[in-house]
Amino acid sequence: MKAIVGDNMTPGIGNVADLKNGVDLIIRKDEKGGFANYDNSQFTDVSSPAGTKDEIGRWVTKLHDLSALRNPKGVDELEREIAIYRNIRR
Repeated sequence: MKAIVGDNMTPGIGNVADLKNGVDLIIRKDEKGGFANYDNSQFTDVSSPAGTKDEIGRWVTKLHDLSALRNPKGVDELEREIAIYRNIRR
């Protein structure tokens, strides 16, 4: 996070998600303790567009509507589920 926003000693690199001027991220996947480790990944000093206008347009049309997956529960149902979790009620 410090690489993006900076701190008192180092300026941040800005909006890394900017489609036109975002910097590139080089992902390095290593293994540490049997798990994936990305500590050696780093942002570059290179700013490049994510894709052409046509490519970005195609990507946007294939996005999933994540808000459609939300299924908020009412207070009564949440309290019931918490009671079940705490073994207060079945």
